[in-house]
Amino acid sequence: MNPPARQDDSGLRSPHSACPRILDVGCGRKKIPGATGVDRHPLEGVDVVHNLEQFPYPFADESFDIIHAHHVIEHLRDPGAFMAELFRIAAAGCSLHLSTPHYSSMGSWRDPTHLHHFSIYTFEYFTEEHPADYYAGGSRWILVRSEIRMLRLWKRTGLEWLLNLPNRFPSMRWFRKTWEEYGCFLFRAREIRVLFRAGKRAGPEPGKSITQGGFKNQ
Repeated sequence: MNPPARQDDSGLRSPHSACPRILDVGCGRKKIPGATGVDRHPLEGVDVVHNLEQFPYPFADESFDIIHAHHVIEHLRDPGAFMAELFRIAAAGCSLHLSTPHYSSMGSWRDPTHLHHFSIYTFEYFTEEHPADYYAGGSRWILVRSEIRMLRLWKRTGLEWLLNLPNRFPSMRWFRKTWEEYGCFLFRAREIRVLFRAGKRAGPEPGKSITQGGFKNQ
């Protein structure tokens, strides 16, 4: 399974960690250098063997400053519980780099182990600002940016650039929405990449702990 290029973590590391603690969820054989790798399969390089469907994970609250979860969430029965569990083990200011196939991609549908198919807007449900966050796991991530990666042909036309303009100009959200509703199965995307930040206080709140309740693309 081949993970995408890792996104930049600059400006999102915990202020309390000069050497960030990195977790690679569903790392497979291609664990990020310097990361703790967790996977359900005892492959070479996997540090912690654990079924990602079983909560809680074997990590203490607020254990990591950077979390990568590439092509994992589509394989899990309960994406909301997964996102809430990552929030539990994320330190204050932790950055979460997540990727998954866009629902218009053949890669989303041809893998028989994919249980879910995602829109670029799906990930807003995992933020505290979303009015329906309560039934999507209750995690309180802050959405920093969301990107659509296109197939090479459409990328050359500049469509990918236009679809990602809402990250700089929120008023362009209408273009992305129109594409998803009317044009995405003609001008197909390949992948969604999302960057979240854990909006927590610097340190645990007394008496509070989120305990709610794998794989990559081939």
